[in-house]
Amino acid sequence: KQDADIQAEWKAITEAVEAIMKASKDNYDANVDATNKAQHDDFLKVYEAANTTFSEAIKTLNAFSSIKNGALQTALDNLIETHDAIYAYADKLRNLKSKEDKDYNKYVLDTTDGVDDIYSAQRWIDDANKFNAEITDLIENYQNTVNAEAKRLFENTIASAKTAVASKKDEIKNFVYDEKADAFKDVRGLDGWKEATFDVNGIPVRVAVASGLGNTRKLMEAIRAGEVEYDFVEIMACPGGCAGGGGQPIHEAQELAGERGQVLYGLDAVNELRFSHENPDIITLYKDYLEKPMSHRAHKLLHTDHEAWHMPCEKK
Repeated sequence: KQDADIQAEWKAITEAVEAIMKASKDNYDANVDATNKAQHDDFLKVYEAANTTFSEAIKTLNAFSSIKNGALQTALDNLIETHDAIYAYADKLRNLKSKEDKDYNKYVLDTTDGVDDIYSAQRWIDDANKFNAEITDLIENYQNTVNAEAKRLFENTIASAKTAVASKKDEIKNFVYDEKADAFKDVRGLDGWKEATFDVNGIPVRVAVASGLGNTRKLMEAIRAGEVEYDFVEIMACPGGCAGGGGQPIHEAQELAGERGQVLYGLDAVNELRFSHENPDIITLYKDYLEKPMSHRAHKLLHTDHEAWHMPCEKK
């Protein structure tokens, strides 16, 4: 009987120890699983960030590729290696995700020694961060190169336009004075996007006028897509132009831009002076005080820094 009691006690002790060991192992495995999943989730966050950077870069490439400009297209053609290098990250990111999934699952499913192994995703996280940085550098270089070329082309276009206007100054002046107030009637009115072609002494001049930022965007997108082409474009932020701007007297539920415009056109029709720079008061102001257009004093007095002043009701 004593041996039987000893055996029973030994069995109870053994079972208790095994239960403790099992609970300890289960707790250990649960902690390891949670740690491993956290590592995997950390990788997924970094991977998604890199994938988002890649997607935004592709959107940028597509936006640039839609530009219909022969000279600028040459700059884009010269960047084909950068373009292809960015697209190559589609496979690089896909392969990175596949490799990390395989590595992670190996730890999750490995039960050869009966103990879960601790997983680290750090090398995959490092690769994802590296890809993110490389894509960012490539697309920034691509954008900067194209923008620099666009700036150069724009400056050349402005210079050419100035030369063209200067060479035809007398013809343009005669056109405006001879035609009086009807010279630009085709681009007047409240329509958000107006266009016309003027014959200035045998020279066709294509003009567009847009008012309101929504119409401005439509006009810019049409120019960028090559759907329209103009020699000169005027943009007015306020609907109807300055006559409908926030600096005008405002009457509740009344839009008076059209009426104000008609008054201005009427005044313009009888004015002897048609150019502001020919106004003798303006000429005297620059001669005696402002020195010249774009002088330091003119810039200081005539240009406004909207961040440098406050309304009377605002706290400084």
